[in-house]
Amino acid sequence: MRRGLALVLLALAAGCQRASAPQSVQATPAPSAPATSAARPTPAPSGSPSTAPIAVGTLPPLRVTAQGNSRAPVVIESFRPNGGKRYRLEAQSAVYDNAHRRARFTRAHVIFYQQDKTLTVDAPAALVDHNTQTVTMDGGVRAVNSDGIVLTCRRLVYFSSTEHVLGNGDVRMVSGNDVLTGGRIEGDLRFQQVTVSP
Repeated sequence: MRRGLALVLLALAAGCQRASAPQSVQATPAPSAPATSAARPTPAPSGSPSTAPIAVGTLPPLRVTAQGNSRAPVVIESFRPNGGKRYRLEAQSAVYDNAHRRARFTRAHVIFYQQDKTLTVDAPAALVDHNTQTVTMDGGVRAVNSDGIVLTCRRLVYFSSTEHVLGNGDVRMVSGNDVLTGGRIEGDLRFQQVTVSP
């Protein structure tokens, strides 16, 4: 059951993005009823409630909740148009709200990929917003890139359109013996070009 929820969550949260192992899914038409007088709908008597099916647009927004654990976390992956992996997010639990096209995660562990480099981020909470194409990690963030540079801050936002990050609150970056501190940081995933401001 947990696997089913995770797959539904992945399908919804991925939106238009390609899954890691796409599968062809074809709808199977329901068998048609015999053409008899019993199969024909009868008009509802005057004054009785309509028996017409409910329009899909009037159904309440879908809200999917998935619960994972340390051995089988909830997982969502994002891919670039060329098939390369953009990020992989693992979490203890997730709630996806299709009305707002957002997914909220608890105890998030995210790996961002850029060519042969990675940025690994851990945070108590994360929000994937398909409207703004961002991943916001909040509640005290620790990020480490593949070169060993460590960044800590209160909140870190990843912008998929530019593949840059923006950090706010108690920013501290450690690279070897060098330490940068400030209130805000902006840079690429490799931390090769960063701007730290008060």
